[in-house]
Amino acid sequence: MPGLEKILLSWLAWALMYLACLWIVPCIRMFLRITGMTILAAALGLMHLAQGNLFSADTMLELTLVLAVQAVCGLLIGAPVAFALESLAVCGRLLDLGRGENIGGQMNPALGSQTSAQEQLYRLLSACLIFSGGAYQALLSAASGLKLGELPAEGLDWSHAVKLLSTLYEALILGLVLACPVLLASLVFDICAGLISRVLGRVNIVFEFLPLKLVFGLLISSLVIWTAFERPQLFFGPNAIAWAGEG
Repeated sequence: MPGLEKILLSWLAWALMYLACLWIVPCIRMFLRITGMTILAAALGLMHLAQGNLFSADTMLELTLVLAVQAVCGLLIGAPVAFALESLAVCGRLLDLGRGENIGGQMNPALGSQTSAQEQLYRLLSACLIFSGGAYQALLSAASGLKLGELPAEGLDWSHAVKLLSTLYEALILGLVLACPVLLASLVFDICAGLISRVLGRVNIVFEFLPLKLVFGLLISSLVIWTAFERPQLFFGPNAIAWAGEG
């Protein structure tokens, strides 16, 4: 698919910057994640500007407009993903509940500390999978119609506004699409873990089920991303498809 290099570059930059953010502030909360995603979206926009791949801003106003669109797209994609990551953070607690224990490992402090460490690792690995959304975000920012050389001299008209609103809607939908695979994988395995632990008794299933959840989430996320590359019409509007077709 022509333009795939741009998409992969965006994915790599997005994933690396997000992972760096998690490493620097390991206990970052949801609203900070969303704020960080907005900042990263703007940084990604600057990267594209520096490379000259997408935009040709001639004035500070045009540059501000581009970064604003990047930030809003990043925010709309980031909100569902942040919710998914917060849901992953309670995986260990759900396992504790399935085993009949108190939340936080109150009846088994050792298990509680193990779960906490695994939650942190799981967040980092999940961020790598989910933030393949950087590829989607790059397409969305280009689909906004803000290839600034095409803007009329008098500024944005109604058609540009409609195109922009459509892009923001696509960003929100894609955020949900990216968050669902990991959420579903977590839910399925948490339910199975609870049922199995009740049948088999007090067995240590934390280490056994987290890798399975990671593999399951990886397979589903890879399927979603591969399908988006092969059949972009299922995920993107015509503007994004046209941009992806550029060499």
